[in-house]
Amino acid sequence: MEKRKIIIAVLCMSTLALCYMLIAPLLAEINKSFPNATATQIQLIYTIPSIIAVPAMLISGKMVCYFSKKNMVLISMFIIVISGLIPVLFNSNLIVLYIASGLIGSGVGVVTTLSSNIVSDYFEDLECASIMGYQSTAISIGGAIVSVISGKVAAINWSYSYLILLMFIPCIFIVLKFLPNDRPLKKSEKTNNNLNNRLFYFAFLGFLCQIFVTAYNSNIAFFIQDKNLGSVEVAGVVNSLFMLIGIPAGFIVGRLTKIFKRNIFCIAVSFIACGFLITAFSNDIKFVYLGAFFIGFGFAVRSPSAMTFTVELVSSESAAMAMAIVGAFANIGNFVTPFVIKMIANIIGNDVSSIFVVCGISTIVIAGLYLFTNPIKKYVETNNIEKSFVQVEER
Repeated sequence: MEKRKIIIAVLCMSTLALCYMLIAPLLAEINKSFPNATATQIQLIYTIPSIIAVPAMLISGKMVCYFSKKNMVLISMFIIVISGLIPVLFNSNLIVLYIASGLIGSGVGVVTTLSSNIVSDYFEDLECASIMGYQSTAISIGGAIVSVISGKVAAINWSYSYLILLMFIPCIFIVLKFLPNDRPLKKSEKTNNNLNNRLFYFAFLGFLCQIFVTAYNSNIAFFIQDKNLGSVEVAGVVNSLFMLIGIPAGFIVGRLTKIFKRNIFCIAVSFIACGFLITAFSNDIKFVYLGAFFIGFGFAVRSPSAMTFTVELVSSESAAMAMAIVGAFANIGNFVTPFVIKMIANIIGNDVSSIFVVCGISTIVIAGLYLFTNPIKKYVETNNIEKSFVQVEER
């Protein structure tokens, strides 16, 4: 019963991991409220949470030596929820929206890092891997809920969409009641630094992939608007579909990893590439939905697989920091996306369809890098995946 309570608490906190997705469907409407702002300035509202999450992730890994994980998670969840009131009360200045995004990012960074650490604290082997899969599903559900509701509320007033964060107040109370109290790590328990070049290259590939996935989320509303395929509400549905496909994907990622082993990354990114190309040439909203399905599925498979293999690239003592580094690289990718897309737009023009074509071609290249230069190739997978999900050892 105690473990069930821990699982419930972890799933509740994980639903906030993608709460900033509520911003994606709002970008086109926010742009109307700030006609003098550039597309990059508007997109920063969506990407700032990702870059602020980077130092939050790394700092939280150190702060567990001084504060309990439970208290840090509760404070971070409270910050996320309260930050949703800022754009509702003050929405006439982009700086205020940036501040709100920064607060959301700081909370998300801590919650994301510590939720995974908490799982590894209380569960081992297959049980731990299974909970990680459920956690990925909870993240997708949370992101899908805020996306679809955000799009519907934005049709009334885009600033009201931030009130969706208040829905997570019950999650705070559940974590408060169900998650056991813990003590700060003792000095002797601090992890040793045993990082390597394979880890950083693996994180770099994730960084590249994240750039283009974020480009999809931050530009799909503009694509739908430019193609006259629907309103902001439709954009919310597309973003929610992107997240919802992560629910079944989270349940089957273990089986897919058993079949494709390290090549799971090439398969996943290939799905993302197909999704971009389908979307780019879409003149019917049905194909836009199909593109969202492909991109969402590829992203939902690649992300948890990356965390599973990350811990095998380093010693067990460095696993937590390795996961933080991979997560930090991904969040940096989120942040630099508007600048990368602006550079692409300056070269090929501001047509979103053309930008998606470039994104599709780029992700094909990334899939090739995963296939031919994947650092996981220095390892072999054991056949007993059911026992420990994916075990790897040096060939």
